[in-house]
Amino acid sequence: MIFENLLSSAHSLVLNDLLDRCSIIQPSIDIETVKTVAISAAKATNAGTPLPEHLMALLDKWYTSLQSGQPDYTVYGNDLYIAELWACWKVYSRTHLLNIQKTKCLPGGSISGAHSGAKKIVDLGCGFAYTTAAIKQIFPNATVYGTNIDGTLQMEVARGMAKDYGFTMGDDPGAVAGETDLVFASEYFEHIDRPIQHLDYIIETLQPSAMLIANAFGTTAIGHFHDYWVYENENFPAVPARQASKIFNQRMKYHGFTNVKTKLWNNRPTYWVKI
Repeated sequence: MIFENLLSSAHSLVLNDLLDRCSIIQPSIDIETVKTVAISAAKATNAGTPLPEHLMALLDKWYTSLQSGQPDYTVYGNDLYIAELWACWKVYSRTHLLNIQKTKCLPGGSISGAHSGAKKIVDLGCGFAYTTAAIKQIFPNATVYGTNIDGTLQMEVARGMAKDYGFTMGDDPGAVAGETDLVFASEYFEHIDRPIQHLDYIIETLQPSAMLIANAFGTTAIGHFHDYWVYENENFPAVPARQASKIFNQRMKYHGFTNVKTKLWNNRPTYWVKI
Protein backbone atom coordinates (compact mmCIF):
# COMPACT_ATOMS: atom_id res chain seq x y z
CA MET A 1 0.00 0.00 0.00
CA ILE A 2 1.18 3.53 -0.75
CA PHE A 3 -0.15 6.28 1.53
CA GLU A 4 -0.73 9.78 0.23
CA ASN A 5 0.22 11.15 3.66
CA LEU A 6 1.98 8.75 6.01
CA LEU A 7 1.86 11.13 8.96
CA SER A 8 -1.91 11.46 8.89
CA SER A 9 -2.75 7.86 8.00
CA ALA A 10 -4.40 5.56 10.54
CA HIS A 11 -1.83 3.79 12.71
CA SER A 12 -3.52 0.42 12.22
CA LEU A 13 -3.24 0.69 8.44
CA VAL A 14 0.43 1.72 8.55
CA LEU A 15 1.27 -1.09 10.98
CA ASN A 16 -0.50 -3.63 8.76
CA ASP A 17 1.44 -2.29 5.79
CA LEU A 18 4.74 -2.69 7.64
CA LEU A 19 3.94 -6.23 8.68
CA ASP A 20 2.84 -7.14 5.16
CA ARG A 21 6.13 -5.85 3.76
CA CYS A 22 8.11 -7.76 6.38
CA SER A 23 6.24 -11.03 5.82
CA ILE A 24 6.73 -10.89 2.04
CA ILE A 25 10.49 -10.79 2.56
CA GLN A 26 10.56 -13.10 5.59
CA PRO A 27 7.47 -15.39 5.55
CA SER A 28 8.46 -17.15 8.78
CA ILE A 29 7.58 -14.08 10.89
CA ASP A 30 4.74 -14.67 13.37
CA ILE A 31 2.78 -11.63 12.24
CA GLU A 32 0.03 -11.82 14.86
CA THR A 33 2.52 -12.00 17.75
CA VAL A 34 4.63 -9.16 16.38
CA LYS A 35 1.50 -7.06 15.82
CA THR A 36 0.28 -7.60 19.38
CA VAL A 37 3.70 -6.78 20.82
CA ALA A 38 4.05 -3.72 18.56
CA ILE A 39 0.75 -2.24 19.73
CA SER A 40 1.64 -2.89 23.38
CA ALA A 41 5.17 -1.53 22.91
CA ALA A 42 3.88 1.73 21.42
CA LYS A 43 1.45 2.19 24.33
CA ALA A 44 4.18 1.46 26.88
CA THR A 45 6.70 3.76 25.17
CA ASN A 46 4.18 6.58 25.07
CA ALA A 47 3.22 6.10 28.70
CA GLY A 48 6.75 5.50 29.97
CA THR A 49 5.81 2.11 31.40
CA PRO A 50 7.70 -1.21 31.07
CA LEU A 51 7.80 -2.85 27.66
CA PRO A 52 5.77 -6.01 27.01
CA GLU A 53 7.35 -9.25 28.21
CA HIS A 54 8.68 -10.32 24.80
CA LEU A 55 10.61 -7.09 24.33
CA MET A 56 11.81 -7.05 27.93
CA ALA A 57 13.47 -10.41 27.24
CA LEU A 58 15.20 -8.90 24.21
CA LEU A 59 16.22 -5.86 26.26
CA ASP A 60 17.68 -8.11 28.98
CA LYS A 61 19.57 -10.08 26.34
CA TRP A 62 21.16 -6.87 25.04
CA TYR A 63 22.27 -5.52 28.42
CA THR A 64 23.52 -8.93 29.55
CA SER A 65 25.73 -8.99 26.46
CA LEU A 66 27.13 -5.57 27.39
CA GLN A 67 28.14 -6.90 30.78
CA SER A 68 30.20 -9.59 29.03
CA GLY A 69 31.89 -6.97 26.87
CA GLN A 70 30.47 -8.50 23.69
CA PRO A 71 27.44 -6.50 22.44
CA ASP A 72 24.93 -8.92 20.93
CA TYR A 73 23.94 -7.15 17.73
CA THR A 74 21.77 -10.10 16.73
CA VAL A 75 18.97 -8.41 18.71
CA TYR A 76 18.45 -6.16 15.70
CA GLY A 77 17.62 -9.18 13.58
CA ASN A 78 15.10 -10.63 16.01
CA ASP A 79 11.56 -10.61 14.58
CA LEU A 80 10.28 -8.87 17.70
CA TYR A 81 12.59 -5.93 17.06
CA ILE A 82 10.03 -4.97 14.43
CA ALA A 83 7.75 -4.10 17.34
CA GLU A 84 10.44 -1.89 18.90
CA LEU A 85 10.95 -0.01 15.64
CA TRP A 86 7.21 0.44 15.25
CA ALA A 87 7.01 2.01 18.70
CA CYS A 88 9.92 4.34 17.87
CA TRP A 89 8.22 5.43 14.64
CA LYS A 90 4.80 5.99 16.18
CA VAL A 91 5.92 7.71 19.37
CA TYR A 92 9.13 9.50 18.38
CA SER A 93 10.15 9.99 14.74
CA ARG A 94 6.59 10.51 13.47
CA THR A 95 6.05 13.12 16.20
CA HIS A 96 9.32 14.85 15.33
CA LEU A 97 8.26 15.18 11.71
CA LEU A 98 4.88 16.56 12.71
CA ASN A 99 6.57 19.03 15.06
CA ILE A 100 8.96 20.48 12.49
CA GLN A 101 5.92 21.49 10.43
CA LYS A 102 4.34 23.53 13.23
CA THR A 103 4.11 27.12 12.08
CA LYS A 104 5.06 28.55 15.47
CA CYS A 105 8.09 26.37 16.26
CA LEU A 106 10.41 29.15 15.01
CA PRO A 107 9.95 32.93 15.18
CA GLY A 108 9.68 33.05 11.40
CA GLY A 109 7.53 29.95 10.92
CA SER A 110 8.20 26.23 10.75
CA ILE A 111 11.49 24.35 10.47
CA SER A 112 10.20 22.57 7.38
CA GLY A 113 9.32 25.92 5.88
CA ALA A 114 12.82 27.19 6.51
CA HIS A 115 14.09 24.30 4.38
CA SER A 116 11.38 24.27 1.73
CA GLY A 117 14.05 24.79 -0.92
CA ALA A 118 16.21 21.89 0.24
CA LYS A 119 17.74 19.93 -2.60
CA LYS A 120 19.25 17.05 -0.62
CA ILE A 121 18.12 15.49 2.67
CA VAL A 122 19.57 12.43 4.42
CA ASP A 123 17.76 10.30 7.03
CA LEU A 124 20.37 8.41 9.08
CA GLY A 125 19.66 4.89 10.32
CA CYS A 126 16.15 4.99 8.94
CA GLY A 127 14.94 1.54 10.03
CA PHE A 128 12.11 0.43 7.76
CA ALA A 129 12.19 3.91 6.15
CA TYR A 130 8.68 5.08 7.00
CA THR A 131 10.36 8.19 8.36
CA THR A 132 12.29 8.62 5.11
CA ALA A 133 9.12 8.25 3.07
CA ALA A 134 7.38 10.86 5.22
CA ILE A 135 10.35 13.23 4.76
CA LYS A 136 9.99 12.82 1.00
CA GLN A 137 6.32 13.74 1.32
CA ILE A 138 7.16 16.84 3.36
CA PHE A 139 9.90 17.85 0.92
CA PRO A 140 8.66 16.51 -2.45
CA ASN A 141 11.17 18.52 -4.48
CA ALA A 142 14.22 17.32 -2.55
CA THR A 143 16.39 14.32 -3.33
CA VAL A 144 16.00 12.21 -0.19
CA TYR A 145 18.29 9.42 0.99
CA GLY A 146 17.97 6.90 3.80
CA THR A 147 20.78 4.82 5.31
CA ASN A 148 20.75 1.41 6.94
CA ILE A 149 22.85 -1.74 7.20
CA ASP A 150 22.85 -3.93 4.12
CA GLY A 151 21.79 -7.57 4.33
CA THR A 152 19.04 -6.97 6.90
CA LEU A 153 15.26 -7.25 6.85
CA GLN A 154 15.10 -3.55 7.63
CA MET A 155 17.12 -2.71 4.54
CA GLU A 156 15.07 -4.94 2.26
CA VAL A 157 11.83 -3.34 3.46
CA ALA A 158 13.42 0.11 3.17
CA ARG A 159 14.41 -0.55 -0.44
CA GLY A 160 10.80 -1.42 -1.22
CA MET A 161 9.67 1.78 0.48
CA ALA A 162 12.24 3.74 -1.54
CA LYS A 163 10.82 2.36 -4.77
CA ASP A 164 7.25 3.20 -3.74
CA TYR A 165 7.91 6.68 -2.36
CA GLY A 166 10.68 7.99 -4.58
CA PHE A 167 13.80 8.17 -2.43
CA THR A 168 17.12 6.30 -2.42
CA MET A 169 18.65 3.91 0.11
CA GLY A 170 22.37 3.57 0.87
CA ASP A 171 24.25 1.26 3.23
CA ASP A 172 26.57 4.00 4.49
CA PRO A 173 26.53 7.81 4.55
CA GLY A 174 29.60 7.66 2.35
CA ALA A 175 27.37 6.33 -0.42
CA VAL A 176 25.55 9.68 -0.48
CA ALA A 177 28.53 11.93 0.25
CA GLY A 178 28.50 15.59 -0.68
CA GLU A 179 26.88 18.83 0.41
CA THR A 180 23.59 18.17 2.18
CA ASP A 181 20.92 20.71 3.06
CA LEU A 182 19.42 18.79 5.97
CA VAL A 183 20.30 15.67 7.97
CA PHE A 184 17.68 13.95 10.12
CA ALA A 185 18.83 11.59 12.88
CA SER A 186 16.19 10.24 15.25
CA GLU A 187 17.32 7.78 17.93
CA TYR A 188 20.48 7.11 15.93
CA PHE A 189 23.77 8.17 17.51
CA GLU A 190 23.08 6.44 20.84
CA HIS A 191 23.18 3.09 19.01
CA ILE A 192 26.85 3.67 18.17
CA ASP A 193 29.46 3.05 20.89
CA ARG A 194 31.75 5.74 19.41
CA PRO A 195 29.22 8.47 18.66
CA ILE A 196 31.66 11.38 18.51
CA GLN A 197 33.88 9.71 15.93
CA HIS A 198 30.79 8.85 13.93
CA LEU A 199 29.48 12.41 14.20
CA ASP A 200 32.80 13.66 12.83
CA TYR A 201 32.45 11.23 9.93
CA ILE A 202 28.88 12.31 9.20
CA ILE A 203 29.75 16.00 9.16
CA GLU A 204 32.91 15.52 7.09
CA THR A 205 31.11 13.23 4.64
CA LEU A 206 27.73 14.91 4.23
CA GLN A 207 28.78 18.51 4.89
CA PRO A 208 25.32 19.38 6.23
CA SER A 209 23.99 22.93 6.41
CA ALA A 210 21.54 21.92 9.15
CA MET A 211 20.78 18.88 11.29
CA LEU A 212 17.69 17.70 13.15
CA ILE A 213 18.83 15.39 15.93
CA ALA A 214 16.83 13.52 18.57
CA ASN A 215 19.36 11.74 20.77
CA ALA A 216 18.37 9.68 23.78
CA PHE A 217 21.68 9.03 25.50
CA GLY A 218 21.11 7.74 29.00
CA THR A 219 17.78 6.03 28.33
CA THR A 220 17.41 2.27 28.64
CA ALA A 221 16.60 0.71 25.27
CA ILE A 222 17.61 -2.15 23.01
CA GLY A 223 20.86 -1.14 21.32
CA HIS A 224 21.78 1.66 23.73
CA PHE A 225 24.97 1.61 25.78
CA HIS A 226 25.67 2.47 29.41
CA ASP A 227 29.00 4.03 28.47
CA TYR A 228 30.43 5.48 25.28
CA TRP A 229 33.92 5.97 23.86
CA VAL A 230 34.11 9.67 23.08
CA TYR A 231 37.84 10.43 22.90
CA GLU A 232 40.21 9.85 20.00
CA ASN A 233 42.80 8.43 22.40
CA GLU A 234 41.68 4.86 23.11
CA ASN A 235 43.62 4.94 26.39
CA PHE A 236 40.96 7.26 27.78
CA PRO A 237 38.07 5.40 29.46
CA ALA A 238 34.51 5.32 28.19
CA VAL A 239 32.19 7.86 29.81
CA PRO A 240 28.63 7.52 31.15
CA ALA A 241 25.88 8.07 28.61
CA ARG A 242 24.72 11.43 29.98
CA GLN A 243 28.25 12.79 29.85
CA ALA A 244 28.50 11.53 26.28
CA SER A 245 25.41 13.58 25.45
CA LYS A 246 27.07 16.77 26.70
CA ILE A 247 30.26 16.02 24.78
CA PHE A 248 28.18 15.37 21.67
CA ASN A 249 26.64 18.84 21.89
CA GLN A 250 30.07 20.37 22.46
CA ARG A 251 31.32 18.60 19.35
CA MET A 252 28.46 20.01 17.31
CA LYS A 253 29.56 23.50 18.34
CA TYR A 254 33.17 22.62 17.56
CA HIS A 255 32.06 21.86 14.01
CA GLY A 256 30.49 25.30 13.72
CA PHE A 257 26.84 24.48 14.45
CA THR A 258 24.58 26.54 16.66
CA ASN A 259 21.64 25.10 18.57
CA VAL A 260 18.61 27.06 17.38
CA LYS A 261 16.06 27.24 20.17
CA THR A 262 12.57 26.25 19.12
CA LYS A 263 9.18 26.28 20.82
CA LEU A 264 8.95 22.51 20.58
CA TRP A 265 8.56 20.52 23.79
CA ASN A 266 11.98 19.82 25.30
CA ASN A 267 13.50 21.35 22.15
CA ARG A 268 13.05 18.03 20.32
CA PRO A 269 14.18 17.38 17.76
CA THR A 270 17.19 19.59 18.39
CA TYR A 271 17.73 21.96 15.47
CA TRP A 272 21.36 22.66 14.60
CA VAL A 273 22.36 25.14 11.89
CA LYS A 274 25.85 25.66 10.49
CA ILE A 275 27.02 29.18 11.28
